[in-house]
Formats: sequence, structure tokens, C-alpha cells
Amino acid sequence: MKNETQGAGSRSWTRGVVVWGGALVALAGVGCGGSKGPSTRALGLAAAQAGATAAVGSVVEAGSLVEAREGHQATALQDGVTVLVTGGRTARASASDTAELWLGGRSRPVVATLATARADHAAVRLPTGEVWVVGGHDASGRPLASTELFDPATGAFRAGPALGAPRDGAAALVVEDLLVLAGGAGRADAEGWDLRTLSPLGALPLALGERRGGRLAAWSERLLLLAGGVDGAGQALAPEWLDLAAGAARAVPAPAGFTGGEPAVLPEGEARALFLLGGALEGAPVAGLWRVDPERGVERARANLTVARAGAVTVSVAHGALRVGGQVGAPGPVAPTGLVEVVVPGGATAAGDALVVAREDAVATPLGDGAVLVTGGRGADGRPVGLAELILPPGVAGPDAAAHFAQARADADARARLLALVARLLAEVAGLEQVRDVLLARVAALGQDVARAEAERDQARARVGQLEAELQAAQGRVAQLQGDLSATQGALASAQGEAQRLAGELAQAQGAARQAARQAADQAAQLAAERARADQAAADAQRAREEAARQAAAAVPPPPAPKPVQILGFEPTGFVAGGQGADSVTTTVRTGSVVAPRR
Repeated sequence: MKNETQGAGSRSWTRGVVVWGGALVALAGVGCGGSKGPSTRALGLAAAQAGATAAVGSVVEAGSLVEAREGHQATALQDGVTVLVTGGRTARASASDTAELWLGGRSRPVVATLATARADHAAVRLPTGEVWVVGGHDASGRPLASTELFDPATGAFRAGPALGAPRDGAAALVVEDLLVLAGGAGRADAEGWDLRTLSPLGALPLALGERRGGRLAAWSERLLLLAGGVDGAGQALAPEWLDLAAGAARAVPAPAGFTGGEPAVLPEGEARALFLLGGALEGAPVAGLWRVDPERGVERARANLTVARAGAVTVSVAHGALRVGGQVGAPGPVAPTGLVEVVVPGGATAAGDALVVAREDAVATPLGDGAVLVTGGRGADGRPVGLAELILPPGVAGPDAAAHFAQARADADARARLLALVARLLAEVAGLEQVRDVLLARVAALGQDVARAEAERDQARARVGQLEAELQAAQGRVAQLQGDLSATQGALASAQGEAQRLAGELAQAQGAARQAARQAADQAAQLAAERARADQAAADAQRAREEAARQAAAAVPPPPAPKPVQILGFEPTGFVAGGQGADSVTTTVRTGSVVAPRR
């Protein structure tokens, strides 16, 4: 097609012109475009011996990413051999803000980070050499409309223009200067961007509604195929055409129950045809190869794939397509696979090697020398994969690719030797760790002893403080007692004088008491004598009375009957008894004494 001009500035279109939203855009094949960069030899990767070769379908380890990732993007830079790896899910985050640069089997971190952590985004290389990181979702799962630009010259990220709508898990395709983003979580439309000016070109609605996780391929300069992905309810979707010239989408006629499939452009003689690889019928994965035509729709090809699987990644290469990894086993238990298929219109064959690490939902990035770099994905343990691997697809030949693979193998051998050394060092480290653990145990025991000694020291200090306080109190008490003692000594001296005086008085009193006792004894003796005489006199008087009574009784008549004796009183030595009458006599009975009569 001849060159055409738009507006004041001229622009050459080498393949075709279509209308998107009223603007002229050009389509020119599939991929990121741009010329092939410097050879791998020029980049210092040619360590292979002269004449080294690698078999078609060879797979070799290509180092490890700084962080294992899935849901990331890996974009080849303009040199064709350096790959920028951005975002994704890692062991540390559900959406990462980190990036790294892979080159020649080694990956190093990019110092700068993304302004927004993101996963399930898109990333494309611009004609300027910058990488445009687009959409995805953040660590909270929110779909993003923001974009960022990475400048390889400075190693920095800066903000890019916002998308027309947030797009998480959108299908992305770069054709010449045009980026098409289709669908995404919650989105039922597609939008286009001019990559030279980073200006939007409008949007068109999808025919089958919301679609997330689909893939895009170009049938022609005006017609794109959107296949795979699921709707908002998680149901697999049939393919549809995006007609950029008409600004509309329409469903692709397909067998009943057909969904999914990975679009790929395969060579047919001098031309290229569009196929769908795999897919499902009534939800069951099939190993079919399907030819897609705008008029006839989806038709089953005679050839088949080697195995039915889902979650594989497909990349178009010079002489066909590579179908890498994925999940096999449906409808029974499923598991990741390391299978690599080489697919041509006549069918698929397993590559010479399988991936070292079985994985699904990996990212496959074509390099400038024809090799394909496989990074990330989800392994059999359900975790992100860190090992990178290189595949040599069919049709790739020449010293650059051979040197690339030879260098990768040399790196793998070096890594194996390094791993052996690391294993030996780890064994030594394990021994040192045991010694360290013993020393740490001793240190811990010493620490406990020190802690115990410090606690005892603190207790002793507290006790000393308490004793010092008690000593001060005791000293005060001693001073008080000394004062009391002085007062007591004075009182004692006074008491001793008083005691001496009282002793003198006591001696005098004792002398007086002895004298009084002698006098009392003398008086008692006299009293006893007088009592004896009184008792004798009383006896004599009693005899006299008795005699007088006998004489009186003889002279007078008998007295009347005596009245009852009435005890009148007690004396120390007897009692008094008597009666009353005309001639009554009161008689006192005593022992040794006479008491006067009582009337």
C-alpha cells in the first residue's frame, strides 16, 4: 500500500490504514516492533566454543529472578537481550512495586520502584525505547487506570497518562504504533492508544460483555481476534472479533460449547494463518487445533496438540508457535506441567526438552536472537516460580543463538558448581551454627546467672538501704536510751541514798519491834497469870454459888417449872443462858470466867 499523509506532519504507513474513533492508525504485524538489537556476542554473552550448536526445542536454565513472581510482565528492551520484569505477586506481596533487569542468565534489581504496586498489568516497549507499564490491580485488589514509564537510560519510573478506564487483567496487543487493551475486570469494552504520542484513540464495546484474562491476535491490519478469558461470574467465554475499521465487535461463529483457546499466528506456506490452540468444549479441555477465519469462524483442523491443558502460555515464533507449561489432568486432579510444544498448522510435537520447573500462567518473552525467555508463573506448590529458563524454538539458527545457549549452559554449570560449593559451605555453616547454638546456650545461661546476680545485688542493696535506715533509727534510740540511762543513774543514786536512810529507819523499827515484842511477851505472861487467877476465882465463886443454891433450895418450896432457856449471847469462852420469872436468875456458863447476870 502506498504511503499516506495525515495532518501537517507526514507519517509513513507501510502496511495499512484503519479508522479508530475517527483517527488514522497503522497496523504492522504482531509484537513490539523495532529493529533487532546488538547481537549476543556484542553484549559479551559469547563464551561458547566455535561451532557450538543447540538442538531445536532445547531448554536451559537461565538464572533466577531476584524475586519469584506470577501475574508479572517481562518486556524485552531495544537491545533485544535485556528484559525488564515488573510487579506481580511475590512471596512478600499480593502486588509488588519492585522491578528487575534480566540479562544473560543474571537478574539484578532496579533501584527505583513503581509508584503503585501492581499485578496482572500490561507492559509494552515504546518506539522511544521506554517501557509503558499499564493498569493491573494494586495490593488491595483495586483495578488501576494509572500507568508508569520506565526509562532504561536512567533506570527511573515516572507517571504516564491515565487510561480511559481501570483495566485489571486486560488483553493487550501491540501492532506497529498501536496498543489495544481489551476488557479487564469489570470492563466490557476495548480502548486504543497511539504509542508514538501516548494519546488515546477511543473505545469500542465488546460483543460478549465483560472479559478478563483474554488474549489478542491480529488477523489483518483491521481485524483482531480476542479469545480466552472469563466473564464476571468466572465463566469461560467464546472468541470474538474486534473490527477496528468499523469500531465494533462481533462474536465468532464456533462449535457449540466452544470456549477459550490461545490465539497464535502460524505460517502456511508463504502466508500466515490464525489458529486457536486448545480451548474447551462444554467446559472440558481439548487438545484441538482450530483454524479461525472471518467468514467461516472457528473450524476444527485435522491436526491435534499433544495434550489437553489450560493455563499455558503461547508465543508466536518464526516457524510456528511455542506452547509452554500450563495445567494438565482435567477433568480429574490437575497439576502444572513443564511440557513445551512446537506447534505448526500440521499439528504439535513435544520439544526436545521440558521446562526444568513445571509451571502455569508463566510469561514468555521473545528475545532479539530468536530465543524465548520464560519467567515466573505458579509452580506445583502453588507458589510463584523464581527460576528463569531459555527455549530455542524451531527456525532459530546462527552463532548468536548458539552462543546464547552455550553461555546459558555454561552459566548453569557454573551455578551447579556454585550450588555444590554452597551446599558444602552450608554444611560447614550448619556445624558453625551448632557451635553458635552451644555458645548461645552458654551465653544465655551466663545471662541468667548475671541476671540472677544482679537481682541478688539489687536485693542486697535494698537490704543495705533498709539496714542503714534501721541503723540510723537505732542510733537515735541509743542516744535516747543514753539520756534515759543518765537520768536513771541519777535516780538510782538518789534511790540508793533513800534506801540507806530507809535501811537505818528499818533497823530502828526492827529494834523497836523487838522491844515491843518483849514487852508484849511480858504482858502476855502477866495476862496469862491474871487469867489463871481469874479462873481460880471463878471456880471458887461457882462452888460458892452452888453451895448457896443448895442451902436456898432446902429453905424454899420448889420453884415453878423452868422456862425455856434463851441464849442471850456469846462470849469468847462460852455462852449465856437464862430464863424469866419472879425469881429468875440468869446464869452464864463460861469456861474459866464469870459474866454478870442479865435480866
